[in-house]
Amino acid sequence: ADPIEDEADFGYQGVGSIGDKVFVDANLNGVYDSGEGIAGAIVTLYADIDGDGDLESFTRVTDTDGTYLFDNLPADDVDYHVSVDFASLPTGVTPW
Repeated sequence: ADPIEDEADFGYQGVGSIGDKVFVDANLNGVYDSGEGIAGAIVTLYADIDGDGDLESFTRVTDTDGTYLFDNLPADDVDYHVSVDFASLPTGVTPW
């Protein structure tokens, strides 16, 4: 029989995701309702993923209902910041 190895340590780091919708709250109820999504908005995620002290950036463009998703992100002690490029919003749409 093979000997049992009980002195090895294996670390497992999970992954996470950040995503949501970019939308115009047309009825001012404070939540997304069907038809309020903004397609084509540029969303950027900033984080020091590799721990070298420099922020990496990742960009997504919202789909037809305003949805964006950054997935396979390290689920450890990383500060994530998300921003929307206001210049990518449709004419007449101004941020709060």
